[in-house]
Amino acid sequence: MNDNCTENVCVMNGDPIIVKDLSLRYHNRVAFKDVSINLSPCTVTALIGPSGCGKTSFLNCINRMTDFVDGCQVRGQIRVHGENILSKQTDVVKLRRKIGMIFQKPNPFPLSIDRNISMPLRYHGIKDAKQRQEIVEKSLNEVGLWDEVKDRLHTQATSLSGGQQQRLCIARAIALEPEILLMDEPCSALDPQSSATIESLIGAMRKKFTLIVVTHNLAQAKRVSDKTVIFWNYEGFGQIVEDGPTDQVFFKPSNKTAQAYIGGHLG
Repeated sequence: MNDNCTENVCVMNGDPIIVKDLSLRYHNRVAFKDVSINLSPCTVTALIGPSGCGKTSFLNCINRMTDFVDGCQVRGQIRVHGENILSKQTDVVKLRRKIGMIFQKPNPFPLSIDRNISMPLRYHGIKDAKQRQEIVEKSLNEVGLWDEVKDRLHTQATSLSGGQQQRLCIARAIALEPEILLMDEPCSALDPQSSATIESLIGAMRKKFTLIVVTHNLAQAKRVSDKTVIFWNYEGFGQIVEDGPTDQVFFKPSNKTAQAYIGGHLG
């Protein structure tokens, strides 16, 4: 795996992501309520917990994907560099450039490998073709994909394997030079070898980006993360029951529900 990502300095400059009293409701259903947490920069935070406890919904709040959902109501604050990104004054296009999203299932555009990366660059104002091609090569190198695809950049991205498609999606996200990468179960649709490659890539990217990863795989969370947050469903809505350094959460959890979940007795 190419580890060029480690050559760069994380751009968050020590500023944590501060989440305060965050709640999300879909029409009459509360997804999660009163979530408050600080997420450290230049680290990997794993969000774990059983299905339906609000992990993905929480992730979607951070880059305002919730704006696309009818009947979705978000309350509270998410502060990045001191600014509440839930404010009506937030430029959401710029926000999503700074906060990239990797989904559970690889979702390359039905275009060539090259255009999957160069087209978003053009959309975001990079008009010089030579500059775009330099970024395409750099991004593919950073995810260890350049040597595998450099002779077929103009073939359809959908011709790649699942693991290659996921790395292409990561390359597409990091080409825009985000500060934060959100990853929603990025390995769940992949074979073990491809999953190991993505895990290695997460490790390489932690020095450049702030990563927040949803996973149902407890072993994976323990392997890749610096901090772990456990969501749980109480009284019909999600809450955080435990958070802290990953070793502490896995080996000395303070909450009884967290202890039972980590021990395999719940969830």
